[in-house]
Order: sequence, then C-alpha cells, then structure tokens
Amino acid sequence: MACVSAAARRPALLRFVHSESRGLAVQLDFAFICDYADSTAKVVAFGIGFDQIQAPSLPARHHRLCGVARFRAHKTEVGQKQARVVIMDADGAETAAIQGIVDLADPVDRLETTATLVVNFDNVTFNHYGPHSAHVLIDGNEMHRMPFEVSAPPAKG
Repeated sequence: MACVSAAARRPALLRFVHSESRGLAVQLDFAFICDYADSTAKVVAFGIGFDQIQAPSLPARHHRLCGVARFRAHKTEVGQKQARVVIMDADGAETAAIQGIVDLADPVDRLETTATLVVNFDNVTFNHYGPHSAHVLIDGNEMHRMPFEVSAPPAKG
C-alpha cells in the first residue's frame, strides 16, 4: 500500500504483520517512535527512546521518523480497521499524517490476533520549536500519544 506523508508529499511506508495469541477487544500492546524500524516476524528498531529532535534552524527537515505500534484483538474483532498516525505541533496542527488499513486476521484456533504497524515518515518538516507528538488512531479513536520536543541545540561554550 502506498501512502503519502502530508508534510513531505512523498511516498511513505505503511506495513502490517500478523501473528496470533490470546485475550479480548482491540488493545495496544506497545507503541514508540524511533529512527528506524522494520517488521517481518519480529520488530527490528534502532534509536528507540528519544524524546527530543535538535534542529539548528527552522524550518527543519528530519530525514526519517518511524512509528511502531502493535495491536491485539479478540477474534470477534477481526477484520479491517482504519489506522492513522499523525504528528502534531503544540497547537494541534498536523505536521504529517499517514493513514491506511490494519487487517486483524482470523487467529483460527486462538482467541486473539495481533497486527504490528510500522510507519515511516520521510523528510518531515518542523516549522516550530517546542512540544510535538505522534498520535496513533484506530477507527478514529486515539490509542496512544508519544510526545517529543523539537529544540535548538545547546549553545557551545
């Protein structure tokens, strides 16, 4: 599926991986932002755990920002869900957004299914210093918010 980053107007990547487990309705197992992520059978991610992007001047273009989320759902919730990941500034203005479909596959002989979402935002432009956040939504419901700060590097000396 090809998606377009609202900020960069370039193709972005929206991929899903399915596995199986046990439990009830759509839940979020985990979500994070990082520098690089890929997913086949397992999630591979680098640069996990940052909460700040330093930009010497504005507007600042960030080469890549990845979002990873894993959803878990009871087998009664299988089917396609609308997914949206949005990067917003402190005023609530969208900096970038990617949307697509999460396909929660039928787990057959189990009670739960999982789907892993990996989203790559390429060349995101930040126009303001200060608080920003990435929001993960499923069917219009916010599942998780990941805050981070865009700031000037510390003064030398």
